[in-house]
Amino acid sequence: MSLVAILLIFVGLNIDTFIALLFLLRNYNYRLPIIGFGVATLILWIFGVILGKGLAFLFPDWITGFMGIVLIFIALFEQDDEKRQLIMAFSHYFYFA
Repeated sequence: MSLVAILLIFVGLNIDTFIALLFLLRNYNYRLPIIGFGVATLILWIFGVILGKGLAFLFPDWITGFMGIVLIFIALFEQDDEKRQLIMAFSHYFYFA
């Protein structure tokens, strides 16, 4: 992937944060919010990479996939009727989205 594509994806995913930063820039020094946003994004990205690599090292792929299926099964089939109707309504919206 090119650097331009990576930057466009990053801006597209974080456009709401950039808009909020525009309002902060009027009240504060413009460097402080931008540096804070960059540092926070970098820390969260590093944490996610370390967590993902750690989980991939500890558990094989098939166990992770199996646990996802188990969690979905528990969420859909182990509840009372009222919650089940809510989940079924949500699943209809999810299928059409």
